[in-house]
Amino acid sequence: MCIRDSSSYCPPKTSGNGVTFINLLKSNIGAGFLAMPYAFYNIGIVGGCLLVPIIVAVAVAGMRLLVSVKARLRDSEFRTKSDAELTYPAIAKTLLGQWGMVVVTASLFVSQLGSCGAYLIFWGNTFDSVASVPRWGCILIAAAAVLPV
Repeated sequence: MCIRDSSSYCPPKTSGNGVTFINLLKSNIGAGFLAMPYAFYNIGIVGGCLLVPIIVAVAVAGMRLLVSVKARLRDSEFRTKSDAELTYPAIAKTLLGQWGMVVVTASLFVSQLGSCGAYLIFWGNTFDSVASVPRWGCILIAAAAVLPV
């Protein structure tokens, strides 16, 4: 146990490559991972195998671009800002003004709302087959369970 005032104080550990990779994987796959079999069912195995690498390349290019922009902003005239202050909305406000910040904030909200909805629908579909409650009932039960959180 590390206590700051004691002689056994040790600073917080930084994330290694493995932990960073897992966090990146969880944040970028998320609810989309649950929809992957359904997408392959609709587009076919050949179409899915052709489109997934293209989608991955576009996503990686977007992430690299975002990291590059953040590094340039941090190293340029905005060097007084720490990494914690360079959030998505802050970057958008710096580059695109107030409307950019509003659009990015709204996009983040809609994206998170969509992810939450996807998880609730997945939960409802899964427990619909197990419980004697209709699918919409399972979704409402899941929503009521996570709403206080």
